[in-house]
Amino acid sequence: MLFLILGLLSAIAGVYAFSHRSATGRLWRLAYRLRYALIVVGIALLASRSFVYVGANEAGHLNLVYFGSDLPPGRIIALRGEKGPQARLLPPGFHFIPLVRVLYDVEFASVVEVKEGQYALLLARDGQPLRESQFLADPWPEDQVEKMLDAEHFLSEGRGQKGPQLTVLRPGRYRLNRYLFDVQFQDALDVPTGHVAVVRSNVQTTADCPAPDDVGSGTDTRVATPIVPKGCIGVWAEPIRPGRYYLNARAFVTTIIPTRVQTWTYKGGYTQRAINLRVNDNGTIEQVESSTEESMPKDAADRAIFVRVEGCFASVV
Repeated sequence: MLFLILGLLSAIAGVYAFSHRSATGRLWRLAYRLRYALIVVGIALLASRSFVYVGANEAGHLNLVYFGSDLPPGRIIALRGEKGPQARLLPPGFHFIPLVRVLYDVEFASVVEVKEGQYALLLARDGQPLRESQFLADPWPEDQVEKMLDAEHFLSEGRGQKGPQLTVLRPGRYRLNRYLFDVQFQDALDVPTGHVAVVRSNVQTTADCPAPDDVGSGTDTRVATPIVPKGCIGVWAEPIRPGRYYLNARAFVTTIIPTRVQTWTYKGGYTQRAINLRVNDNGTIEQVESSTEESMPKDAADRAIFVRVEGCFASVV
């Protein structure tokens, strides 16, 4: 604001002095030069507040402070020049916007980088409200993700929803409006060879889902968590094969299960005890305890489970 005031004063002083030619001779020539100098200084000061440079790995954010209408109730991102955080982003390079550094607070945010083996969860601070049955926003098609990240499109034609997003960002670099999106990183799901991942979905991503009364375990017996086709709410009938997947952990709960045939042999590491009953010559019954040490083999992996052996608990390998 100080630069704006100085620039205006210099320009006005130069114009005012230029309009009076009462001085003559040498004094007039000096005043003439001073007038031009004041005008140039004023223009330079005003122009210096009208340029923004955005680095290659940054995104320029604008927050309008002066000369704008108030935002509508419930909105925090401006679309039509209202005061407050703007949906518009400044890409890398030089930008000339008259008095931009006077009318706006200019902020710079680094490009969001999602590393290999991770994905990014997004939280939108503005947009359409979620429906009553929702806890995650509607998914965006893969070919529309770039438009989703455009705050102007998200808040207008795209009708993006406020709150946690079902759509995630895969590894890469993204220029996001940080006024709109908050970012949280999660590890991708890696299903190793010889395993599958069973998925329990908390969201419905396809319209072709059976009614709840028609869902079962494959028999007449109903189960608490239904077995459903992929894209429906419940446990998916089709598991996920080995590979890397970028599944939203808020929407999909996964359990990795081995599919290899494994053979376990339990050979020792416990004391086998027995109670033998014997009838004495006088007809009384006598209890005789016997025990056998089952030693742990030297090549055993470790103690594995607890089993019941003849009325006693023992750990075996």
